[in-house]
Amino acid sequence: RPDRSVAVLRGRFDADRLVTLVRANPTYEEDGNGGRLIHSWVDENKPESKRVYAGFDSDRTLVLSESKHQVSSALDVLVGKGESLDPSDTLASTLRGTRAALFIAAANMAELPDVAPEAAMLKKARAFQLALGAPGDELEGTLRLTTDTARSAEQVEQILRGMLAFAALNDSDQPEMADMARTIRISRDDNQVECAISHPLDDVMTFLEHEVERKRMEAGS
Repeated sequence: RPDRSVAVLRGRFDADRLVTLVRANPTYEEDGNGGRLIHSWVDENKPESKRVYAGFDSDRTLVLSESKHQVSSALDVLVGKGESLDPSDTLASTLRGTRAALFIAAANMAELPDVAPEAAMLKKARAFQLALGAPGDELEGTLRLTTDTARSAEQVEQILRGMLAFAALNDSDQPEMADMARTIRISRDDNQVECAISHPLDDVMTFLEHEVERKRMEAGS
């Protein structure tokens, strides 16, 4: 649900310039209640879209949401004034040991009602976490699945190993994907299964470019 979600962006922001730009929007509003300035606006090019709320934790951290309350709550957590995930929470246990990454996503599968019935692996998962980073010239990725039982984790591991074996044998049609599949490492610890990859970033970008071109050609045929 977008109104219960936040995006936390960290970078080298020019906060003053960004605020100046959104203040030029005729729908711009600001709320200083609670001692923290929260900005909001509606996309001028999409007047039917939801209002966006944003607040800065610092010049390097920006929080966005369709909910002013969620922005305020997230900022409280970031500065230590609000409670974070309980260590026993499913998502908290899924996120354990995550290295610094440029992208992290996690989901409680029990709260996702639209899981495809044929997705046997996802039906066995309670939660998943994906993290991507690019230290140096390598792309590092980790996918971690948490299941209800160790037996379910073993079954998920078997499914993943089968998928990787099939991809690794597909040299003739998609050699780049086959090459990447051979570098993926799978491990299991009790009710968690982890897939980890470390692959040259240039090779990954080449593969993605080829995939985009292939899909473009298929769409035009």
